[in-house]
This record gives sequence, structure tokens and C-alpha cells, in this order.
Amino acid sequence: MFKAKFSWLFCHFLFVWFILNAQSDPGYQQPPKNITDIVMASPTPGVSIDDKGEWMLISERSDFPGIEQLAEPELRIAGLRINPENFGPSRSNYSIGFQLKKIQTGETFPVKGLPENLRAANTSWSPDQKQIAFTHTTPEKITLWKIDIADKSASQLTNDAISDVLGTTFIWAGNDAIIYKALVKDLSQTPAKPKAPSGPVIQENLGKEAASRTYQDLIKNQYDEALFEFYATTQLKRTDGKTLGAAALYNSINLSPDNRFILTDKLKKPFSYLVPANGFAKSIEILDAQTGSLVKEVA
Repeated sequence: MFKAKFSWLFCHFLFVWFILNAQSDPGYQQPPKNITDIVMASPTPGVSIDDKGEWMLISERSDFPGIEQLAEPELRIAGLRINPENFGPSRSNYSIGFQLKKIQTGETFPVKGLPENLRAANTSWSPDQKQIAFTHTTPEKITLWKIDIADKSASQLTNDAISDVLGTTFIWAGNDAIIYKALVKDLSQTPAKPKAPSGPVIQENLGKEAASRTYQDLIKNQYDEALFEFYATTQLKRTDGKTLGAAALYNSINLSPDNRFILTDKLKKPFSYLVPANGFAKSIEILDAQTGSLVKEVA
């Protein structure tokens, strides 16, 4: 009798314990502290020195993105991995803090005015080495900032959301202005996925045998084409308020040594279904750096 009663109580206890633990949400579990300390040790900072050898930019880096960043959406198209909400790469390493170091004295200074939750990339010194431009990425958009070396402070250069989908994001246009790729459309204008294909996908077969390299995440249909064109189209602008030329699928942009011209390469249709974006057809043009007017079509 006693054994039967004890067995019943023990089984009842196990049942209740199982139910309580099954309903609890333990969340993400943490390993022992000694393992955490090794894995989460701060990575070696990045450094960038000006051409005069006077100042060093020290970048604090994080090699371990948070759960929120890993959970951000990803669009795989034309061989690219895009975050469709901020028009930037979905996978990237960012700087999460900056310091300036005077090389001659070894003094280190904090940079004032940096945005909260800094995710900086694309750092670039101005031609006179007195400023550093960089992009700051949030879940919603990418913005353009600069660090003034003299007062060791950061400030936002424009309210425009900029694109980091293709090639060059921005370039210095002398010491007082930057040419950047601004977004043309917002997310409310994203192409809607059709309920049914508009027609078959047709590709030519010329009857010749040839080795064909394979790639991931290529354009597969007309809807993919529309999505790629939507996310890759940008407008060249200057931080002094000027708009340069017409919107296009700008890839790389380079300034001439005298700051008068911009060499651009733009992707053009038809888009390939066999190679990623860096293998698409291109047109190469020279634009006036002040007005954006076409000077010469190179190819």
C-alpha cells in the first residue's frame, strides 16, 4: 500500500515538474563565463592613418552581430545580398566606435557627436586629410556623416537616405563636398509580386558546347528584374545641394584629378540570367562634376 502511494506521488510530481518546465520559456542559454570571455573578446581595432602621418583613426569593431541584426530581412538577387529595408548589404562588418590618435604625441581623443548604436562603414579621408566621411547604417536607412579632425566631432552631412547596393557609395569632390548615391524611390513603391508569371522565361541555345560557370542568387524572371532595377537605381547628388544628371543604375563613380569630371559606369538592360550584377552590360560615361551633364560617352 505504501509503495503504491509513494509511486503515485512520485509520478504526480514528475508530471507537474514536466508541465511547468515545458511551459517556461528559458530564452537563449549562455555558456560558462570562461568560454564566453574567450569567444566574446574584443577584436583588434581597425586603424587608418592620414597621408601626412599625423592622425590615426581607430575603429572599434564587432565581429559578432546581435540577434536583431541577424534577424533583419535579406533579398538575394543578381548575385547580391541586399537588406530590402535600408538599401544596403545584408551581411557586413561595421565599426561600432571611433577614436582619434595624435601620432606624434600618442594622445587619444574620443569622437563627439557620433550617432547612437553606431554601425559605420565606408570610411574615407578628405583630400586635405582634415575630415573623414563614413556611412552609418540603421535598420531603416543609411546616412552620410563626417568627422572633423580639428574639433574631433561627427556630424550628419545630409538628410537623404543613400544607397550601398552597388559599387561606390560616395566620393569626395574636393575638400568641401561629397558626391553620393541617393535613393530614388521609397519602400512604398516596391514592385508587387505578380499572382502569375506574365510569360515563359526564354533563353537562347545556339547549339554550341561551352563550359558554363554557375552562380548563386541570379535573376530568374521579370519580377526579379523589376526588383533589381528598383533597389539598384540611384540619383547622384552633391552635399552642397546639387543634383547631377538623371537617375540610373550607377555602379562605380570616380572623380578626375582636377575635380572637374566624373567617370561613371552604369548597368544597363537586358539583365543577364546567367551571371551576377558585376557581369551585366555597362555604359561608361564622363559627366560634368558640377552639373552632371554628359561630357562624353566612352563605351
